Amino acid sequence: MYVLDCIKFSEEIEDFDVNIWENLINSDEVFTKQFSQSINTIDYSDNSTNKNDILKLSSNDINTSTFENSNKFIHIHRPMIILVSPSLNQRVRYANECEKIIRYVSIPDNNIMTFKIPDLRDNLITGDTLWMRITRTTIDHRKDHLVFYHPYPIWIKNEYAKIHNGSIFIPINDNDMETGTMKIYTLTMIRLKQYDLAKINTLPIYSSTQLVVLDQHSVEIKTPKRIRDEYKLQQSILNFQIVRVDQNNLAYPTDCFCQTESIHEIEGKVCSM
Repeated sequence: MYVLDCIKFSEEIEDFDVNIWENLINSDEVFTKQFSQSINTIDYSDNSTNKNDILKLSSNDINTSTFENSNKFIHIHRPMIILVSPSLNQRVRYANECEKIIRYVSIPDNNIMTFKIPDLRDNLITGDTLWMRITRTTIDHRKDHLVFYHPYPIWIKNEYAKIHNGSIFIPINDNDMETGTMKIYTLTMIRLKQYDLAKINTLPIYSSTQLVVLDQHSVEIKTPKRIRDEYKLQQSILNFQIVRVDQNNLAYPTDCFCQTESIHEIEGKVCSM
């Protein structure tokens, strides 16, 4: 038996609030009615907001830990593939908007984000569990090829989800393994307001081979729009990775990994109708 320890292994928003509208106008980040009608805002489950069911994720949560970090990286040599990916153009969503009615990432043809995953049950020992690590990062555009945890957070409505060192973790169950597919229904991409972006002075450096943040990049720019442009924050990547957690709560990242193409946040100006 293969032993894992070998290490080889809208229309405009319904009931739109005037205060939200004013905030959007003040931030100079709003949308035309024509564009909003073209974006999928259909929820796949109850979209009522219960804050106890929502985990907010950002680089500010980088020190939040659920698991113990292992210094081992597990090579499985079995692929994970995105079968149904999010749309590569996503409407900008702000926290105050989604605290009223959650807006999940749009998927082409109103579909559901779906992954082909390998069945690893025979590789596990008693007490092992498998988790999907979800991390939003910047795009690889720099000469030094550093990729950072994106300062704009992602949320998920999932009572079993955990936050660990800047990533969301959701459990992979036996049915996922048996069918060879996993679906993610309730992921939300959030944009920070300019005054929140201005508070950021470091960006954690992302690695798929480590769950712990080993280094931080200093952000010398203080103007929000310049930060957004310098780090191309209107674009982001969603990274997905299977992580094994043993009975001692030690978490091992694996090479079972995939990512989206660059996802663009789309914004526009309000037009008089």
